[in-house]
Amino acid sequence: MNYKDLIENYQHQLAELERRYFFENMDMKEYCVRYDAINKRINELENEKNGYSIWQKVKIFAGQQKKKISKIIARRRTSRGGSQDIHN
Repeated sequence: MNYKDLIENYQHQLAELERRYFFENMDMKEYCVRYDAINKRINELENEKNGYSIWQKVKIFAGQQKKKISKIIARRRTSRGGSQDIHN
């Protein structure tokens, strides 16, 4: 099965789950647990389909944080006027 078919299958499962909850008095806790699990899997598949695995997201985030920290360090260095205190 490809991503599109898998996602479609999970969406059908969500529809069936909602039908059971609203029309067959399914337990709310069970509904919430299953709903969250199916939604999580759909999101994972969509991310994989788009080429974004969790590790790729972590790598992108880490790169962004590294740039921000580098800018902060550069600003601190220039705000000191290039002079450093000597404390010995």
